Amino acid sequence: MKNLDIFNKEGKSSGQYQFTSDIESIPVRPDLYNDVVRYQLNKQRQGTADTKTRRDVRGGGAKPYRQKGTGRARAGTRRSPVWVGGGVVFGPHPRDYAIKLPKKVRKLALRSSIAQKLINNDIKVIDKIEYEKPSTRDFARMLKNLNISSKALVVLSEEEYGNDNIILSMRNIPAVEIISWTGLNLYSVLNCRTVLITKNALESVEKEILQ
Repeated sequence: MKNLDIFNKEGKSSGQYQFTSDIESIPVRPDLYNDVVRYQLNKQRQGTADTKTRRDVRGGGAKPYRQKGTGRARAGTRRSPVWVGGGVVFGPHPRDYAIKLPKKVRKLALRSSIAQKLINNDIKVIDKIEYEKPSTRDFARMLKNLNISSKALVVLSEEEYGNDNIILSMRNIPAVEIISWTGLNLYSVLNCRTVLITKNALESVEKEILQ
């Protein structure tokens, strides 16, 4: 059974977190990542891009000029796609980009990504994060004490995520993404080098996701 050191904000070990479930038995399934990430990103697409076809363009009721004798190519309507201001051929129209993917597959991919981070020692547990007032400097110092210099995902409990002082202390650091454990997702886990998670949040993740 894999145990994780629990650190305080000074970067010193204050105990160990012992998983109650068999984390090492979780299969690592990178073959699922592409489908699940595509599922997530497609759901985020608004799909509101739209263009006017020749039937939507205003005007074009009368023939622009007579058929013969002008020396110009014949034209029957100003709505033609070859005319400036005419309709658009094969342009985008509002659509839903979402794809279907079983919930079990999405959960397995998320569990797999967390297991992979555990194997690579890319998950760090902190006992708690609390601030009486916002302080980006203190949070940056904490990251330095924990030897986190690359992109990090900070996973908080719901109570911590609802604390404005904590969020305001973190949000100005470009390489940090803040998320509640309830919003934990595959893309965010894969898109960071280190996952920094509070003890309370890890307990919830183990109970609801890893089991």
